[in-house]
Amino acid sequence: MNLKCYTTTISELVKKYEKGVLNLEPTYQRKSVWGYKQRVQLLNSIFNGIVIPSIIIRTRKVGKKKISDVLDGKQRIETLLFFIKKKGFSDQKKELIIKLFNQETNKSETVKFEDITNKPKDLSTKKFSQRFWNYKISVVEYDDEIKDFYGKETSDLEVFVRINSTGTRLSSGEIKHAAKFSLKFFELGLELEKKYKNYFLKKWKVTNDVAINRYQFNEFILVLCTSVKSGGNSDRKRELDSLLELNLSEKEIRNIKSKFNKTINWIKQIFPGETIKPTRFKNKSDFYSLFVTLLTLLNDNYITNDNRSNKLAREFLIKFSEQLNLFSKKHGSGRLSKPESKLSQYIIAGRQATDSLTNRKIRSGYILSLLSKGTFIKKDKLRIFQRNDKDLLWLIKYSNKKSPKCPHNKINPNCKVHLRYDDAQVDHKWAWSKGGPTTLNNAQLLCSKCNKIKSNK
Repeated sequence: MNLKCYTTTISELVKKYEKGVLNLEPTYQRKSVWGYKQRVQLLNSIFNGIVIPSIIIRTRKVGKKKISDVLDGKQRIETLLFFIKKKGFSDQKKELIIKLFNQETNKSETVKFEDITNKPKDLSTKKFSQRFWNYKISVVEYDDEIKDFYGKETSDLEVFVRINSTGTRLSSGEIKHAAKFSLKFFELGLELEKKYKNYFLKKWKVTNDVAINRYQFNEFILVLCTSVKSGGNSDRKRELDSLLELNLSEKEIRNIKSKFNKTINWIKQIFPGETIKPTRFKNKSDFYSLFVTLLTLLNDNYITNDNRSNKLAREFLIKFSEQLNLFSKKHGSGRLSKPESKLSQYIIAGRQATDSLTNRKIRSGYILSLLSKGTFIKKDKLRIFQRNDKDLLWLIKYSNKKSPKCPHNKINPNCKVHLRYDDAQVDHKWAWSKGGPTTLNNAQLLCSKCNKIKSNK
C-alpha cells in the first residue's frame, strides 16, 4: 500500500472539486448529516486558526484521470463548498455566517463569503482572504489495497465504516446504506449474496463468517458480477469501481443476474453437495478462475446441463486439484517437463497478486484450455432452421408420399395428424439445447402441436 501524508489548502481542494477529480460521493459514502451548528463550528475553527482533523482519501485511475475518493472528511469539505456557494452547494436553506471577535476593534463581527471574495476592498480584507484560501488541511492518501497483518485484503467499505465509528457515528441505517451503495448494481450483489450465502459459507467453504462480517464476501460477489458484465477476467478494483459509478439499466442488471445464476448453477451441477470442499476450488482465487472459465464457456454456447459432461468435468477438476497440490509441494526442485512448466505458471499465478488481471488470465486460461476440448458439448451457433431447410426436407422425404403422417408418435402417440406443408415445422431430432446441430441430418418435420409438446426431449 502506498501511503502519503501531506497538507493541502482550501484553494487547492476547491480546484480539485471543480476539475471533477475530488469525489465526495463514492458509492459507499453516506449522505450529508451535518447541521447548521456543526458547519458553523468548523468554520469558526478555521477562522480562529485551529487545526481540523485530517481528510482521508483513496486515489484510483479512471482512464487518464486520477480520482480522489473521500472516505473521511466529506462533511468538512461540503461545509467549505456551502460557505463559498459553489455550484450544487448554493441552495442551502440558511446562509453560513460566522461570528468572530475582532481584537483590534474589541467588537464582534459577522463574516460571510462575500467578505472574503477574490476582489477585496482594502488591504486588511485581502489578508483575510489570503489566510482563508491558504488555510492548510492535512490529508492522508492511499492508492492501493489495505491489508491486515495476515495479508488479507480489507474492503473499502470496512475502511469507511471503521473510520466513521467516531465523531458523528454511523447509524445502523447509514451502515446499511453504505453496504447498499444506493445503486442497482450493489442491490443485485446483496440479493445474490443472500441467495447463495449458504453455498459459499457451508457447502463450498469459499468464504467464512469473518469475511462476511468484514464485507469481503459481499465484495467478492460484486467482483464475480463485474466479470459477468465484462465477459471474463477483469482487474478487480478498477472494473468494480467504474461499474459502481454507472447507472446500469434494468436490462443490464437482469442480464448480469441471469448469467451469474446460470454460472453458479453450473458449478452446483459439476460439484453437487459438498464435493468442492476437498479441492483447491474452495480457495477464492481458484473459485474465481473456475467461475470465469465456465462463464466463458456459457457465453460461447456450451451446454451446462449435460450430466455426462458435468461428471467428466468433476472427475477431471478433482484430479487436476490433486496434481496441483502435489506439484505445489515439490515446486522449485529439479528440471520441469513442459506440462509441469505450465502447471508451475498456474501455481505462481495463484500465490502472488492473485487478483491481478495477468494472473487471473493465466489461471482461467489454463483451465479453459483443458475443459473446452472434449469435456463439454458446444451448441450450434445457428439455432433456427431456415425456410430453405423446410423446403428441402419436404421435397426429399414427403413430396412423393400421399398424406404423410407426423412421425412424432413416440412423444405423442395420440397424434394422427397428416402432415401439411403449411402446418409442418422443422425440428431438431437431437435437441439443440443438448448439443444437437442445426443441420438437415438432424432435422425432421413435425406437426405444430407435436413440435410444441416435444420441447427439448
